[in-house]
Amino acid sequence: MRGKNHFFEVPAEFNHHHDLFMPHPVTGDQYWGQVKVTSRHLTQPGGPIILRAGRHIGPHKGFGIRHIWTERGRELQKWGYNSIHDVPDFVSKIIQDKAQIVCEFSSMYEYERLIVMRSRNGCVVLEARSEIRNGDEETQLLYSVVTAYRGRNPNGQSVGIVETKKP
Repeated sequence: MRGKNHFFEVPAEFNHHHDLFMPHPVTGDQYWGQVKVTSRHLTQPGGPIILRAGRHIGPHKGFGIRHIWTERGRELQKWGYNSIHDVPDFVSKIIQDKAQIVCEFSSMYEYERLIVMRSRNGCVVLEARSEIRNGDEETQLLYSVVTAYRGRNPNGQSVGIVETKKP
């Protein structure tokens, strides 16, 4: 921990490249589910959900496992997630089949950030990113986990659901 915000340090053994796709803790898949758009108000397409090793840049700036642990480690420990290695399990409890996807349009630009809402388990903020994967020439829209937390019901419009494979 450091400073008055009590950020949690990332242990040295968590030395993955920040862009590494982290596998789902139950299925082992690199894709954690699929964003299925159900509203005509959201013009961007759906796509696979990923969780990266991530990077914490500063307060409320970053993405992925490192960012979630650094920002929310104290709360995660209160809920029984005792190390950075437990973050994927926490995120997997939120990204569930048929979880509602909400978009807060008023605070977005270009591709929208979406929030997967699971009121009892928490929320995950997803960011849509076009990426070239595996040397292909075509880009693919991926939804990358920015952060995850409990205790907030997003104000937004329902725009889709999560579809997952059954483990």
